[in-house]
Amino acid sequence: MSEGIPTRERPRKFALSLYLLGQGTSWLGDSIAPIALVFAIIRFGNAFSVGTVLASGLVPSVFLTLFGGVIGDRFPKYLVMLVSDFARMAAYAALALITYKNDNTIWHYAILYAIAGIGGAFFRPAASSIVPEIVEKAEIQRANATIGVFRNIAMVLGPLLAGIMIARGGPGLGLATNSFSFLISAISLTALTLLVPGALNSRRTNGGKSVWQELTEGWEAFSSRGWIVSIVFWASLFQFFVIAPFEVLGPIISKQFYGGAQSWAYVMAAFGAGSIVGAASIISKKIKFSLSGACVGLITFAGLMFGFAMRVTVLELCGLAFLSGSALSIFGVVWATHLQTLLPREILARVNSYDILLSIIFYPLGLALTGFAAQAMGSNHVLISSAIFAVVSPCLIGLAPAVQKIKTEAV
Repeated sequence: MSEGIPTRERPRKFALSLYLLGQGTSWLGDSIAPIALVFAIIRFGNAFSVGTVLASGLVPSVFLTLFGGVIGDRFPKYLVMLVSDFARMAAYAALALITYKNDNTIWHYAILYAIAGIGGAFFRPAASSIVPEIVEKAEIQRANATIGVFRNIAMVLGPLLAGIMIARGGPGLGLATNSFSFLISAISLTALTLLVPGALNSRRTNGGKSVWQELTEGWEAFSSRGWIVSIVFWASLFQFFVIAPFEVLGPIISKQFYGGAQSWAYVMAAFGAGSIVGAASIISKKIKFSLSGACVGLITFAGLMFGFAMRVTVLELCGLAFLSGSALSIFGVVWATHLQTLLPREILARVNSYDILLSIIFYPLGLALTGFAAQAMGSNHVLISSAIFAVVSPCLIGLAPAVQKIKTEAV
């Protein structure tokens, strides 16, 4: 018998690795699928067709995420995730099939992608709440940081693999790969429940409450905590005023002044590398970040936006992108750890669903309005305005009393 690890804790030593095996595969598939889907549609469609299909996957997230939070708190999280995985596996398998058969009916793609979106709407609140179920409280920061590393690696590798797959096997191969990734995720979740008995398969009694009552209960838990409301509202605005302009205007500026797509690829590769390093840097429990400090760290985006506006060199942009990616990754880990450590488990999925919903609403709106703002004001004015917001807002939220007083043992 091994010494130093209590018998009841041994399964947990392997639980995170098993979880990462399944989710890492799924994240990689998710990074491949959107590119493959777009190339499947443009074989016969136009920009309207692409927008219609992509919107069909987003709409369920807007309308069903809150219900996903209720389900994630009411039923075993692994079961919710498992059913969602099977639904998305079937949807992407069907998408791959109609692509291989050269089915050019846009509504077939829209309906199937909407089914995948429904699965995601129920999956995400449960997945964002499951870490406390599979690791000890003291290991939550390390687990979230490790998850961040794997997710960001998948986001970097996915587009590269998508390009190879589409070139050699067509877009159907990329869609089929994502379908298979959900099967791997489902198998790992099933094995996880066997490895850690009772950690994932407990069902919460709802005391006869209706879905609406549970939604109201989740909103009360969300809105009664000033630090959560402050951070979510600020983060949503940050996506609107900073992240969206970066993603819309970055490629345009790269094309106009830096030689095209290759320079933008360098910037995004640096951003991805920074995201990986940022998450990896806080895997150690010796590295501690306060919630306010993690917020203030996003001031790095000001340099990136100013850099595009001032037309600094591509190498300088890459350095600024690396710092921004690192800061954003650290913030994500610290934020998730605070939620998972300070909130009761029975309410966590619903609170996360409100967080996800607000992010979904503001981000697409920012993407849509950035183009109009750039036409009306000029790209440089939008970039400088974003940079100013990225300087002022992180400092204001970091100094907010409701945020400064929040502490957790794990961070």
